[in-house]
Amino acid sequence: MKKEVHRFVVSKGEEGLRLDVFVAQMLKTVSRSKVQKLIEKGYVSVNGRRMARGFRIKEGMEVVCEIPEDEERPSPLEPMRFSCEVIYEDEYIMAINKPAGLVVHPGAGHMSGTLVNMLLASGRKLSALYGEERAGLVHRLDKETSGVIVVAKDEVAHERLVKAFQHREVTKVYMAIVLGAQVKDEWVVESFYDRRKSDRKQWTSRAKQGREARTHFYGVLRANLCALVLAKPITGRTHQIRVHLAENGHPVVGDRVYGRGYPPASSKPKEEVQALLRMKRQALHAYCLRFLHPITRETVTLKASLPDDMLDVCKTIFGEGFLNRVELKLQKILEMQK
Repeated sequence: MKKEVHRFVVSKGEEGLRLDVFVAQMLKTVSRSKVQKLIEKGYVSVNGRRMARGFRIKEGMEVVCEIPEDEERPSPLEPMRFSCEVIYEDEYIMAINKPAGLVVHPGAGHMSGTLVNMLLASGRKLSALYGEERAGLVHRLDKETSGVIVVAKDEVAHERLVKAFQHREVTKVYMAIVLGAQVKDEWVVESFYDRRKSDRKQWTSRAKQGREARTHFYGVLRANLCALVLAKPITGRTHQIRVHLAENGHPVVGDRVYGRGYPPASSKPKEEVQALLRMKRQALHAYCLRFLHPITRETVTLKASLPDDMLDVCKTIFGEGFLNRVELKLQKILEMQK
């Protein structure tokens, strides 16, 4: 049976992780449940030995994962009309402005109507490095988060981009409307990060142990009840920006998972409350990515224009020229990366 073989060496920052968690995080495109099955069937080894899925790994250990070709191939994905804005495209990569509400890739309950389905229907050549269900995908965005997402059309470009994200060589800047106007000009949240014990689908930065999570925040504009901030995550944990903001007193507007979503109805000024209530999802947008092109090695800076819902709310609350302030702050952030 044909197998894909992946080899990883545990770094100092990854020491102490469960084996199944580590492998799932390194593979990215394979679910944790599938990783656990691979471990149980003996397809994962640590320094040449089989280990339990709960085994705690140590720095310097070599983890080898073999992924056998499935005996039963999944049914072909159903294509759907491509309707996303293309920000950038060449023969190796493309960048898309993902709308809110669009799931990135197929999974349980979402075998159709995803970004991957759209990409397949567009007729473009896409990297098959991680299989059809992850065709070309380098990274992900939450369903309700809009903004820039990069796709690889070539396997070499795909592998290099995935490594660039893993090695924190990509600058990511998000825009968010948050509750509470008293934000600082700049602040950093650094924490352990783990699943909530009360709900394993949610995450917390108040864990006593776990993986490192770090986000830099920049206050851009302040109103009466909310503020506009830019977030630059250094690590890439699930829901990281939302959790770091919520657990530090500034939940993202519209986020009912980690915050209250909106100001109390009795808050004033009423016009600001009404504007915020027009946000029917979390007010979080992946605004900018900067990285070295995986083939040409030239610096690529990609920006995704704001969707109508966030644009409308921001203009109403912060004024027509709010984007000028955002751009000034963004340029300072990017200059610091040089």
